[in-house]
Amino acid sequence: MGWLKFLGYKALGAVLWVGTWCAPRYFAGENIVDIYGTFERYKWYVIGAIAVVVAIVIARRVRRGRAAQTA
Repeated sequence: MGWLKFLGYKALGAVLWVGTWCAPRYFAGENIVDIYGTFERYKWYVIGAIAVVVAIVIARRVRRGRAAQTA
């Protein structure tokens, strides 16, 4: 990959990354403190739900793998 093409992709990635982090703060305005408070209150529930979903996906894949080996 040439340096000019690489530079273009790198610049696009930087713009998207900065926009991803700055846009919510800009649009939330003064409500950002309330949003962070709500996030802190519910983050463990979200983490727990994600852990359950990941465990279910892993269990299903293990079962399918074992079923394929016995068949």
